[in-house]
Amino acid sequence: MPAVIHRCAETAIFPATVQGPSARRTLAAWLLLLVGLLLLAVPVRAQSAPTPDKIVRICGSEEAFIHEVFVDILKHAYEHIGYRVEIIMAPNVRSLRLANEGMCQGEIMRVAQAEQKYPNLKLVPVSINKLEAFAYTVNTTKPIKGWGDLKDLHTYIRLGSIYAEEGTRGMDVGKVKTTSQMFQMLHDGKIDVAVEIYEPATVVAAREFPGSAIHPIGAPLASVPMYHLIHRDSAHLIPLLEQTFTQMIASGELKMLKARALQQLIDHP
Repeated sequence: MPAVIHRCAETAIFPATVQGPSARRTLAAWLLLLVGLLLLAVPVRAQSAPTPDKIVRICGSEEAFIHEVFVDILKHAYEHIGYRVEIIMAPNVRSLRLANEGMCQGEIMRVAQAEQKYPNLKLVPVSINKLEAFAYTVNTTKPIKGWGDLKDLHTYIRLGSIYAEEGTRGMDVGKVKTTSQMFQMLHDGKIDVAVEIYEPATVVAAREFPGSAIHPIGAPLASVPMYHLIHRDSAHLIPLLEQTFTQMIASGELKMLKARALQQLIDHP
């Protein structure tokens, strides 16, 4: 809105003569009035919503609980560098495609191999989580020490889980969209093993299959660092986020936010 400027004629402001104490008091009153009018003429900058260049759209997988866990963590991180985050949740693979095509300025979190498969996406070079994936089962007793031990088992993985696709390359494995679908198949005795990350597996088992015999077996099949991804057109954000993530890890803020988000997901389905 243009500034409103009050214009006053000189004769309307100052008296014709300035003599004696009374006249000086009158002059002082007029000067205070003039200052007040001038202040009214100064434009007031209203506090407005963030400008478009300060709003960052981040894609995430609606099928990956670990992405839900990290929504608040990313919001806090971007607040530290003066940005507001809008989260766009999509199916697992579509989330990556949208981010790679520039429909989002970043993607919540993936393993490093995502950078090779989706060349427009660049890693923020600080790991914000460690992916620890296990084989989950109900009845299988075979020792699971590595991916090769899954060859003779009826195994399912989640569609778009790059680490699991790499680990089971060359094997005959089934794929479904969600952890819930895999665990339902386990619960019903339709498959031997479901491969999933510890955090989403813990949440789904507690929320949807309380009292079930679903449990991890053997050593972790994968223990891989995970990274936030930024579209190359927004690469200027990478050093800012690198510093912010480093500080959040060192202070314990990231660990605290993650633990709180996990508990909230378990307590409030």
